[in-house]
Amino acid sequence: MTEITIPPDLRATSHGDNRSTRHIEPLTVEDDAQEFELTGLSLVTVISGLVLAIFLVSLDSAIVATAIPYVTAEFKSAGDTAWYGSAYTLATCALQPITGKLYAKLSIKVDFVMDIF
Repeated sequence: MTEITIPPDLRATSHGDNRSTRHIEPLTVEDDAQEFELTGLSLVTVISGLVLAIFLVSLDSAIVATAIPYVTAEFKSAGDTAWYGSAYTLATCALQPITGKLYAKLSIKVDFVMDIF
């Protein structure tokens, strides 16, 4: 096992404006990569989570495409159909900075679950 240390000049320091920084622990590198290999229930759980995330992204696109005829009928304007996908994309992009801030403040698992909902 090899230990990697971070030089003092690269370690996280306080900026003086009351922003807290996380302490960086030394990393250890394992020689045996098979210790990190997923098998059984843990592999099924990880694959299921990835499939669910990909499914939800695809579902978002499909919902917008399916809703276009209904929105067009409601507003009685076929000329504005190009804006529907753009409006959805704009709303999605507007939430990205908020998600980034939450990712920095919360744990990865909590942020991922909040993003799904």
